[in-house]
Formats: sequence, structure tokens, C-alpha cells
Amino acid sequence: MYHISPFTYFIEGLLGQGQFSAHGMLFIVLIFSSAIGGMEINCAAQELVPIVPPSGYTCGDYMDPFISFAGGYLADPSATSTCLFCPYRTTDQYMYAGFNISYSHHWRDLGIMLGITAFNVSLGCH
Repeated sequence: MYHISPFTYFIEGLLGQGQFSAHGMLFIVLIFSSAIGGMEINCAAQELVPIVPPSGYTCGDYMDPFISFAGGYLADPSATSTCLFCPYRTTDQYMYAGFNISYSHHWRDLGIMLGITAFNVSLGCH
């Protein structure tokens, strides 16, 4: 049902938008003005995950391979006793991991919404 609902594509189109440059269509600017895509995340202290690196490693040395694969960031990459790790660096990472919302789908979502609208209008006008 998730992929059948037009609401899925409407929400993804709204939340997945990053910084939007508008030339002309004022209503699109108003709709996407509250978008959260493409923004940086800074974890609060209680959201950071403590990780102890092996002796002889800095947090950056130990965690860099994982961060380059999975994303996130370290509060202090040069620490040697306890690494404070935030699992997300951008809102795009968070939205995709938790809700399957991706900025790269914004044009697809617009096309789907326009197609649904055209279909509904054509059914309503006999």
C-alpha cells in the first residue's frame, strides 16, 4: 500500500527538497519553504554514541572506515579514550534510513503527482 498511495510521493516531495531556487511558480516556493532536505545535523550530547577505540588509535583513525561507509561524524576525531559518534551528518541520511525519503526522487515525485492530478481531473470532467 505504501507505493500505491499518492500521499507517499507528496510527503517525499515536500520533505526531500533541499535549498530550492524558484523562477516563476510562487506556489511551489510556498509549498517547499519548510523543506528539511540537505541540512546538516548536529547531535545533542545525549544522542552521541560512546565508543572506546583500541589502544594506540585515535577516534578518527578507528572510525573513519566505518564513517566513510555508513555516514555520521565524530565529535572529536583526535580523542583517544572515548569516541562520541553521531550516526547522521545530514538530514538526507536520516530521512533515507528512517523513512526511505530521498532528495534524488524530487523530480520523479513531481511527475507522479502531476500524473495523479491529470488522471483525477480527466475522470472528473465527462
